[in-house]
Amino acid sequence: MMDRILYVGTALPVIIILAVETKLQAIRTKMVLGITDKHIVVQGMPLVKVSDEHFWFGRPQLILHLFHFALFQNAF
Repeated sequence: MMDRILYVGTALPVIIILAVETKLQAIRTKMVLGITDKHIVVQGMPLVKVSDEHFWFGRPQLILHLFHFALFQNAF
């Protein structure tokens, strides 16, 4: 029983980091597709509108809290 708890405890931060990074990649992809659909580019700087709707439950703070949790767990 204790071995399973330790295994899950060590695997949880890795799973969180993988999930968060996958979500951030999806957000970047949506933003790039939004730029290519509009064809609006200022010389050297694309016009990107970042919105909370891209994030889980409309809360970008959740991503930050998950990162902090995973980093804290890996510190020990």
